[in-house]
Amino acid sequence: MRLFCLLGTVMLACVMASVLAVDVAHAAVPAGVRVVRQDIRPGGFWLAEVPSGSAVTVANRPVPVVDNRVLVGFDRFAGPRVWVKICPPTPTPCGVQTLVLEPRTYATQNVKNIAKAHVNPDPVQQARMARDNAATAAARRAAMAATIRPAAEAGVGFAMPFVQPAPGAVTGVYGSRRAYNGQERSWHKGIDFANPTGTPVVAPADAVVRLARDTFMSGNLIMLDHGAGLTTVYAHLSRMDVQPGQLVKAGERLGAVGTTGRSSGPHLHWGMYWHEVAIDPAGWLPPRRPANGVARNP
Repeated sequence: MRLFCLLGTVMLACVMASVLAVDVAHAAVPAGVRVVRQDIRPGGFWLAEVPSGSAVTVANRPVPVVDNRVLVGFDRFAGPRVWVKICPPTPTPCGVQTLVLEPRTYATQNVKNIAKAHVNPDPVQQARMARDNAATAAARRAAMAATIRPAAEAGVGFAMPFVQPAPGAVTGVYGSRRAYNGQERSWHKGIDFANPTGTPVVAPADAVVRLARDTFMSGNLIMLDHGAGLTTVYAHLSRMDVQPGQLVKAGERLGAVGTTGRSSGPHLHWGMYWHEVAIDPAGWLPPRRPANGVARNP
């Protein structure tokens, strides 16, 4: 049997997924499972309603159920199949939702005019980066630990329709390999919207602010927690108008577009994570309609 990997960051999931396929290959999807919305491709997601009291696992990993909704994200390297095991309360038997991911290709983008320090940082700058990374990881752990919260804490923002956090032309897309001043680095974990400095940036859905920090690479960086392990980040801001712990509503101002950190010009970098997995924010927005009338996402 072939092995299919769900989370590139969790290598054991490849083996577990193959075992799950053997155990439940013929299990029917339980009654009452309804897709809310989805983007079934690497970097995408599956958001569905499940029967009350259900337990959900992916590759033997428990997935939180919030208000009878479950969210599963797929990383850049996921596929071609993902199995979601759904166990309603007894005596209803467990079932499996099989998700077949559409193939996806990625381009390489060369970003020029980046300051040398942001391509080859010195030891002092690397130490600052380590502190920034630790703070970001701690904020994400706090979000993961609070996946089920009272509604008053905006714990179901993940189930809302999302709005675009800033206007502007899309100048960078999720998944592309990135080179800076000709030196290839990591792949791009979000969408870039080009805008003049000072353009307002708003929350795409209800959330709790988990981080607002001046970082070396991402500049002024905000992280929002939308519940169910879904967080979003807003980088390179010229200003930050919120504080950690603050509740924000969809459309509420977070800050303003800038060019702080590793940036070649004013823009918003919008990233999205399911737990620790970077996913594509584009699938959460209504499709754009260009002049030819064909709907598409960034």
